[in-house]
Amino acid sequence: MGKLLWEPSEERKRNANMTKFIGSVNKIYGQNLFAVNGYFYKEEAFNALPKAAGIVRGIP
Repeated sequence: MGKLLWEPSEERKRNANMTKFIGSVNKIYGQNLFAVNGYFYKEEAFNALPKAAGIVRGIP
């Protein structure tokens, strides 16, 4: 692997939208989900996006 050019500070990671989203998913499902290199290890994370964003959807 090549030399890392930049890494965000811990504060920036804590305040990132993705970190907040993962926290919402964890709360909704009572899980401890995490992402590594941008890949989630639980499919439920993407299914929870509308709920975490406050989007209400119904089945016609």
